Amino acid sequence: NRIFAKIGIKKADMIKFIKSKVLWLVMGVVSLVSCLEDIENEYYPGTVPAVVCIYGDSAFHMLKTPLGMLYDESLSSKPEGDCLLASFTYNPNDPMNKDASARGYYYVTIEGTTDMSRLGTKSGLTDTTRVLANEVAVVPTAAIDFADYFVSLNQNLFVPVVYMALDGTTMTWELSYDPKQEPEMVDRLPVYSLYLRGVMSETSSETDEEEEEKPEEPKTFSDVVVFDMSAFLSDIKTHGAPSSGIQVRIRFLEGEDSSRPSGLLWGMTDPLLIN
Repeated sequence: NRIFAKIGIKKADMIKFIKSKVLWLVMGVVSLVSCLEDIENEYYPGTVPAVVCIYGDSAFHMLKTPLGMLYDESLSSKPEGDCLLASFTYNPNDPMNKDASARGYYYVTIEGTTDMSRLGTKSGLTDTTRVLANEVAVVPTAAIDFADYFVSLNQNLFVPVVYMALDGTTMTWELSYDPKQEPEMVDRLPVYSLYLRGVMSETSSETDEEEEEKPEEPKTFSDVVVFDMSAFLSDIKTHGAPSSGIQVRIRFLEGEDSSRPSGLLWGMTDPLLIN
């Protein structure tokens, strides 16, 4: 397989290696399926995707997360609209959380945050019949039982990915789509496809002749890529999409398959409601 041969590894080995490497991530977010109200001790759910927003008329800066709205006074310095990965602890025995469900948000202690850059989407589908120069196969971890990070928050799409590349590589991400596509209907809601592509930069280093003869070993990397979906939503609505109830699938390059007309094998995530 030429895609994987570029970095010296077989596709089957890549998938096996990736799954083993993300196991610790999966284990770390298993507790996300629990409801916060049911926990009796201090709770640390790991790291979650989040968007800074102002809650109602309170003027409080909070985090909108897959677990609900979270408040810590330290968030007052975070600009509204920022995308983060946030870690926090939650104590259900704190008197401030007595009426959390009715109030609509939880008091937590923010342990740390990582600012996430937002990328735009590309209107006009990149050629899906060929491999791009220096393209690597990408596995959105939502496709291998790590769906907790695959979320849409305030029109920001968080896409967790795992890929193999050479050390020192810089990745360029692209999420392209056909604005005139006919959506697939799933549960009476339209599902639009977007294609995730990952291209690694060329790496250069000075080595002697003996070192040059040794193939460089690829490494497994994991990342969370955030895309601003507002332009995509506006674009497809211009071409007839409904004002709400829009779902998307992320399609990703798994490898090459000579039995297919395009010669490429594309995987896909489950549909995700984004507005």
